[in-house]
Amino acid sequence: MAQSVTEVFGKITDASNKEVVPFVNIRLSGSLKSALSDIKGEYRIRATGKVDSISFSSIGYRTRTVKLKKVVSQELNIEMA
Repeated sequence: MAQSVTEVFGKITDASNKEVVPFVNIRLSGSLKSALSDIKGEYRIRATGKVDSISFSSIGYRTRTVKLKKVVSQELNIEMA
């Protein structure tokens, strides 16, 4: 039986100055999976099961939650404000 895998990757930048935002906390809802963006603001996270949204949080920025396409690999570039 094949498992349902959702994979999300991309880059996180500051909405006002377009600079990368490193070490952003990333969490997939419906999963225990979490990750941090790297020094270049890039991230990749994947999980099996019922994942329907992803949240990005970092000190000094508003938390962003975005709906996801289920069971696909998708690029999602985020601007934090």
